Amino acid sequence: MSLTFPNQSRSYDSTRNRVRFWAHDEALEISFFVDAEIFCRANSSVQPNEAAVLDAFDQNRERICAMAKRIYTRHERGSYSLTAADCKEIAVK
Repeated sequence: MSLTFPNQSRSYDSTRNRVRFWAHDEALEISFFVDAEIFCRANSSVQPNEAAVLDAFDQNRERICAMAKRIYTRHERGSYSLTAADCKEIAVK
């Protein structure tokens, strides 16, 4: 079974300035993180605050999930962080 994203929830971690979202590999829940800085670099008008970063995440959800599928290695670890190198396709309006 491949990685799926049935849970549309995401949350902003203000301590680490990143967005957390989840995927499933069969019964396993996998955490993914995206640094807010990626969205701010993609568009200088995106402020590093919860509302702006979550909106930018939502605008790019499909691309981000595709990137998460590319970096995921089954059963290797419980969480993954998407880096700027992984997120070259981010486009914020």
